[in-house]
Amino acid sequence: MDQLALIHKIRVLIQTPATDIFFICWNYVDTSFVMLLISAVFWVVYRGDFGIRVFYIALTNSVINSAIKSIFMIPRPITVDPSLVLVHVSGYSFPSGAAQTAMWLPLLLGLHFRNKAVWIGGLCFLLVHSFSRIYLGAHYPTDILGGWIVGGLLLAILYKPSIKLAEILFSGDKKIQIALMVIIPGLLYLIARDQTSILCAIAALGAQVGIFINPKLANNKPPANSTEIFKRLVVVGAGFAAILLVFLVGPIAHALPKISSLMIAAFAATLWMSLGANATLSIINKNNGYRK
Repeated sequence: MDQLALIHKIRVLIQTPATDIFFICWNYVDTSFVMLLISAVFWVVYRGDFGIRVFYIALTNSVINSAIKSIFMIPRPITVDPSLVLVHVSGYSFPSGAAQTAMWLPLLLGLHFRNKAVWIGGLCFLLVHSFSRIYLGAHYPTDILGGWIVGGLLLAILYKPSIKLAEILFSGDKKIQIALMVIIPGLLYLIARDQTSILCAIAALGAQVGIFINPKLANNKPPANSTEIFKRLVVVGAGFAAILLVFLVGPIAHALPKISSLMIAAFAATLWMSLGANATLSIINKNNGYRK
């Protein structure tokens, strides 16, 4: 059975209005904005030295995926057979970037937290996220397998260097930080030299500007209690919602070329993640302390 026929077979076996709605909604998990938001949650809500690792591995994952796709240039199933279309997805098929994320992110979390529940949750995410791409006709099964392999190799290569990178960026050495503000975005751009690499380079620059301004503030510590967790989540969410409304939905998005609004949004989101959110939390905490 060829892979297109297999996708049709899967649809025949399990497709219902409910499964269509579920996987169409799940498709939004596989977006750059959501990946940035996940990085921000780990960075601001959990701790800076881990969140920055999630962030930079995510950026590298995106540009590596884009570079490999430009080599193989395999059309997506929905491009070959438009009858499969449930969502519109652009670009090439192999390997699956979603499958790459579904592999490296749960592995990173599992290795970091060393918790059975995290491993089980990660496995569920791996299966659902990967299967969703086949169900939606965005990828062939071989794309998923290729994505798993690339994602696993990526984490194996970057796991220890990402720890060292976090230490260097938060060290406070201004000369090194300035050098890395050129080197890291430059490398991210050169890997693929396309729109994805441009946006990833801009995102890296935004984060590093925030770290350069105040590395101690950017390297926040774990929350002390559930109230602090909630407070951090609200601040992160409010910032990202504002950026979404101003630069991607509102008048600015319509006034500028799409790539320009995306670049501004990427820079603003990562500057908020590395500096703005923690600065806001610091002000809130000081005010609360003063009132007490």
